Amino acid sequence: MTNYYFQTETIFQKPIEEIFSFFSKAENLEVITPPHLKFKILTPLPIEMKKRALIEYQLKIYYIPFRWITEITA
Repeated sequence: MTNYYFQTETIFQKPIEEIFSFFSKAENLEVITPPHLKFKILTPLPIEMKKRALIEYQLKIYYIPFRWITEITA
């Protein structure tokens, strides 16, 4: 099995409390993902966003289904 590590950075023009409140809710991943990707969280909600939390989801890229597990590391 191959593991990949992706990291990104974004700068927001809002108070950190407002940003954290939005991104700390896993269900908002569905809100920010383009609809054509058919993104669906498989892990039962609500998910507590904390270190070592796992989120399993599925999506489609060019009609190819993918299952993905994300681990919150920080």
